[in-house]
Amino acid sequence: MNVHVTLIKSKVQSYQTLTPTTVRIELDNSQTVILTVSQSWVLNQGDSVAIAGFQDPKSNVFLGYGYINLSQHVQSITRSNGLPFLLFGVLMSVITLGVLAFIFSGSGVIPFYDILLTLPLLFIFLFSVFFIWIGVKAKQKERAVRKVLAQVKINALVDAATLG
Repeated sequence: MNVHVTLIKSKVQSYQTLTPTTVRIELDNSQTVILTVSQSWVLNQGDSVAIAGFQDPKSNVFLGYGYINLSQHVQSITRSNGLPFLLFGVLMSVITLGVLAFIFSGSGVIPFYDILLTLPLLFIFLFSVFFIWIGVKAKQKERAVRKVLAQVKINALVDAATLG
C-alpha cells in the first residue's frame, strides 16, 4: 500500500484561524490549503512554506497534514491516531482466535452447534481486521508526510549552502 503525498511550496498570501491547530491558508499561487497539525501552527503573511498533504478532488482544496515554515524555521506534522486502532484490532484478533482455538480443540468431531458458535466470532474477527487496516493506513499516511517533509529540509539546507 503506497500513500502518495503531494508537496506545495509557496508564500502565504493570507490565512484564517479555524482552531489552534487548524488554519485555512491562501497561497500566492491562488491555492487554498486547510492545514491541520498536532501543535499550534506558526504563520505570517509572506512566509515561505512547504506543505505536505493530499488534494481533495471534491472541493479542490489541498488538505495539509504537515508543514515547514521556511521563513521562521518551524515544522509541525499531524500525529496519526492509528496506534490505538491497531492495538485494539490486534487484541481483538488474538482473543477471537484464542476462543476459536478453544472451541475446535475438542474431540476432532465438530458438532453443528460449534459451527454456529463460530459465526459471531468470525464477524468479530473481521471487525478487528478492519481496525488493524485503519491503524496501518493512518501510520502510513503519517510516515509519508514525514518522508516528504524530510526531503524539503535536506533541499533547504543544500540551497542555503550554495548561496554562500
